[in-house]
Amino acid sequence: MAYEENIKEEEASAARTVHFTSLLTYPLSLLKFISLPIAAIGTAVLPLFTFFKYRKKSPYVAHQALESTYLHVLLAALFFFVGYGIDESTQRTLSQLAKLSLYIGVGLYHLGTLGWSSISTSYGKDFHRIFSPFRSYYQKRKEKNKIDELFDSSSSEEKKEMFSNLIQNTDRKITELRELSKGIYDSTTKENLKTLMVSLDALWVELKKSPEDAFQSRHFLTYTVDTLVGIMGKYSQIQKSTDKDKILEANQKINPTIEAITKAVGEHHQKLIDKVTMNFDVEIEVLQKTIEMGGI
Repeated sequence: MAYEENIKEEEASAARTVHFTSLLTYPLSLLKFISLPIAAIGTAVLPLFTFFKYRKKSPYVAHQALESTYLHVLLAALFFFVGYGIDESTQRTLSQLAKLSLYIGVGLYHLGTLGWSSISTSYGKDFHRIFSPFRSYYQKRKEKNKIDELFDSSSSEEKKEMFSNLIQNTDRKITELRELSKGIYDSTTKENLKTLMVSLDALWVELKKSPEDAFQSRHFLTYTVDTLVGIMGKYSQIQKSTDKDKILEANQKINPTIEAITKAVGEHHQKLIDKVTMNFDVEIEVLQKTIEMGGI
């Protein structure tokens, strides 16, 4: 079985197992002196133990242990609400069948999330509970670890921070560009932009693997993406116009511009692959003139 992100089989197994510890809630609750909420909280000891065991050895398992602990607490709260948290007047209006239905609903939710978490962790994938407070923290930590691996030990934190900001800003702009492309009606423009996005994605994937190339290409990349977002934003506004001649004129101008940018991105990518020394100022200047000539 192929595991993601260099997750070992032992880690995937431990992560999968820790999610199943919440099932112990039910046999424990069969004891007369232990209620379901208390049983759910009590069995949270097991994922917490796993967290402290793996927090230094495997951030992946530690994260999944915290997600499991969160589920224990969530189950305890839900069971408390169903069985104890409802006031007496509401209790009287709830029939036994309705109350049983609520218990069954919580149980089905529990089993459903366990099934999904089991599948995810079997492949070494991250699994997040709904409204999990740990998701953001571990996502940022994972991204930081990826960046650290790309730099040698002598690299400064400032340089790493610059690379991280470049990734975040470019990812945000590319996402914005994808959203804008969804609103395009003209089939030719849509196809041209699709070709451009394939070329841009290929370049960006390579740059994210190499901080050195990314820093060298930063100005070209920033100019290209920012310009594209600006052009597509204007084009989207023109599309909403009732003036058909204006829309037709915009289509005639934007397609050569997109094709020119696609060509520039492809050539830039090829030069990176061939390790050709580039004059980025000249590249940007040529691209800028091309865009101005066909701008909308």
